Amino acid sequence: MRYLINLFKSNFNVFYISVGLVLMTLPFNYGYNSVAIILMIICSIINVFNNPSQLKQIRFLGHKKYIFLVLLGVTYLLSIIWSIHSEATIKSLSVKIPLIIFPFVFAISPKVKKNDTKLVFGLFILSVLVVDFYCLINSYLHYSIYHDNSVFFYHKLSENANLNAIYLCAFNASSILFIVVGKVYKNEVLKWSILILLFLFVFLTASKMVVFSLITSVLVNSVFRHSKKRRNVIMFVVLIVLVAGIGSNTKVLKGRVLELINANFEMAWVNNDLSQLGVDGISIRVFQYRALFEIIQENPIRAFFGFGLKAHKVKLNEKYEKYNIYNVDDDFKGVKGLDFHNQYVCTFLSIGLFGSYFLIAFLISIISLAFRTNDKLMFVLSVFFALIFLTEMYLELQRGIILFATLLLFLIKRNEQGFSFN
Repeated sequence: MRYLINLFKSNFNVFYISVGLVLMTLPFNYGYNSVAIILMIICSIINVFNNPSQLKQIRFLGHKKYIFLVLLGVTYLLSIIWSIHSEATIKSLSVKIPLIIFPFVFAISPKVKKNDTKLVFGLFILSVLVVDFYCLINSYLHYSIYHDNSVFFYHKLSENANLNAIYLCAFNASSILFIVVGKVYKNEVLKWSILILLFLFVFLTASKMVVFSLITSVLVNSVFRHSKKRRNVIMFVVLIVLVAGIGSNTKVLKGRVLELINANFEMAWVNNDLSQLGVDGISIRVFQYRALFEIIQENPIRAFFGFGLKAHKVKLNEKYEKYNIYNVDDDFKGVKGLDFHNQYVCTFLSIGLFGSYFLIAFLISIISLAFRTNDKLMFVLSVFFALIFLTEMYLELQRGIILFATLLLFLIKRNEQGFSFN
C-alpha cells in the first residue's frame, strides 16, 4: 500500500494508467475489464488519501455534467420499484452501476496532464489494433480452408474475438476520432497507416449508423469550427470514399442495400396479420415503432416513469404475439426478446420521460461545454455517441456503458484543466 501511495508522488500518473487499462481491456474478456475497473477505483481512493484536499471536489453534485449521469443511474436502480417484470430488472441492474460510481471516481481524481490524454487513448487504440489483426488472421485461416469470403465481414469477422460487430465497429470508429481530432500521433506515416486499418474495419463490420455518425461528427466539427487544416479534412473524406467504393462491391454491403429496397414498410405499419413479415431487416424495425406508439397509447401513465429496466420487453413480446410475428417457442427462430435498436427509445420505455431527461441533458450539457471551450475531441465524441444511440442500444451492455462513461468523464475532467489537444 505504501508503495502505491509513493508511486502517486512520482511523475507517473497511476490513476490515468488505470483509466487507460479500463479502455484497453474493453475488447477482451469481461473479467479483465472488471479487474481494471476495480484497479481504477482503488487508484482513485489512494489518490484521495494522498491528497486529502481533493475531497473538496466531491461537491461535484452542483456540477450538472456529473450529476446528470449519476441521476440517470439512480433512476435505473429505482425502476425496480415500479417494474412490471422485477426479475428482469434485477438481473440488469449491475450493468448500470458504473453510471453512479464513475462520476464520483473522476470527480476526486488527480488533474489531467497533457500526456495523459495520449496515454489513455494510445492504450485503447493499441488494444483495438491487436483485436483487428487477430480477427483478420483468424478469418484468413478460415477462408484458406473453406473459401468463404463472408468470414471477413460483419458478425463473422467480429466473432473471432467474441465481440458483437457493432461494438468492434464503434471501437474502431472511436479510435479514428482520437487520431484525427485528438492528435494522438504526430508521425504522419504511422498515423495514416493506422487510420487505413481502422477505416477498413469500420466498413468490414458494416454498421451503417456508426459510419454515418463517424462522418457526421467530424464534418459537423469542421463546419462549425472552421478548421484551418483543410488538407486533413479532405484526406479524411477521400479515405472514406475510397474505402466505401471498395466496400460497396462486397456481398455484405450489397445485402444491406437489398434489405432496404425489399423492406415492406406498408405491411409492417398497417397489416394485422404479419406472419409473412421478414424479421431480419428493416421491416421489423418499422413494426417496432408501430408497437411503441400502441404501447404508449395503452399505458399513457407509463410515459412518465416507464415499465422498469428491461421490463418493457414484456409489452413488446405481447405485440409480436398479437400480430403473429412471433409464433415459435425457440427464441433463436422467432423474434421474442428482439429489442428496439434505439437507446433513446429503450431508455424511455425503461425509465420514462423522467429518466430520459437525464440522458439527453447530459449529452446536451457536454456538447454545449465542448462548443463553448473549443474542445473538438469532446465535441466529436459526444456527437458521435448521440447519433449512435439512434440505432443502437449502446448503454444496455457493460462494454457500451464503460466506453461511454469513461471517455466522456475523462474528457470532462481534462476540460476542467483549461487545455485541449485541438
